[in-house]
Amino acid sequence: MTASHLTLITGASRGLGRAMAEQLLQAGHVVLGISRKQDP
Repeated sequence: MTASHLTLITGASRGLGRAMAEQLLQAGHVVLGISRKQDP
């Protein structure tokens, strides 16, 4: 059985938060991205 981790990223709609979320997703991680603004 494998352990599953959830990574929470704030400010995921742009900038550093978005870059971190994309990098983690590409590596196969589970990411919950939140932001005050909608992704354009």
